Amino acid sequence: MEENKIANYAFLSDMHTGALVSSSGSIDWFPLPKFDGPSFFTKILGDEKNGYWLLSLDNCEKTERRYLEGTKILISTYYSKEGAVELTDFLALNFGQTILVRHIKVIDGRVKVHESLSLKNKYGEVPAERIVQEGNRYLFQWKEESVSYSSTVKDYHIKNSTLDKVHELEKGKELFSFISYGDQKKDYKYSELYEKTKETWIKWFNGITYDGPQKDLVSRSALTLKALTYEPTGAIIAAPTTSLPETVNGERNWDYRY
Repeated sequence: MEENKIANYAFLSDMHTGALVSSSGSIDWFPLPKFDGPSFFTKILGDEKNGYWLLSLDNCEKTERRYLEGTKILISTYYSKEGAVELTDFLALNFGQTILVRHIKVIDGRVKVHESLSLKNKYGEVPAERIVQEGNRYLFQWKEESVSYSSTVKDYHIKNSTLDKVHELEKGKELFSFISYGDQKKDYKYSELYEKTKETWIKWFNGITYDGPQKDLVSRSALTLKALTYEPTGAIIAAPTTSLPETVNGERNWDYRY
């Protein structure tokens, strides 16, 4: 399926774990609490029943994507006849824990954005035993683990371990949500998460001293290697995923995260 081609995914990292975001706005791979942990979003290896987090503009006709210069902050712009939205995705840096952040801002018109969040533990096999709601916060609980979801809105429809909601937004309106590992009750401001993460990435990127041929490509490659680094040890993972064959329908599908 075209959507599941690895080339269609962007890579987010906090140097502890990583996430893959499809061109349609679906996060389809996200291991916790580390790169080599079991994935809670595993649609990339299967389908929607294996876990994902989708933010999708209704009737989208055009998509543009880029990383903010010198960072692993992904900015996607989606256009429809009704309007346009800007989606910003990143894993926050220097907050002492993994925080997966998503922020939508309507830049034109009045639009509908469909959000669907399905957390499945053990590589998409185990739905949450229960989902506990406390205001704008939802705690997905398993026997020995939990994952927190917080949003600037509430009253999601809950069915089969999945949160669903259609957001009706007009120009200038924003939506901010994040996921963190464990029973996390702290509220974060989007501006705090964004600015600190941007500053940390750019500070590292500006330290690159290479000034030879293809400087832009070399610098971007260095940033990718940095994102593939497990910060506590300095080890570089060969890839952020597992079980994707080297060739379509091939047999070589080892775990490259070690």
